[in-house]
Amino acid sequence: MRAIRLIEEVTGEQLIHKADLNGSEISETNTEKISLKEKLAKQEVLIQELTKRIIQLEENQK
Repeated sequence: MRAIRLIEEVTGEQLIHKADLNGSEISETNTEKISLKEKLAKQEVLIQELTKRIIQLEENQK
């Protein structure tokens, strides 16, 4: 089960659907799931922006 949840996190797709005894799907409390790829992309953009700011600050100190 843990492996499937990790695959869901990486792909951003829901592979396992939880249901109650009547067959009604149980909604997850965290409905907005971001895939690992999306998280990494956001982190890369943030790193690039911070790197630019550091360079600007270093140039201003000269």
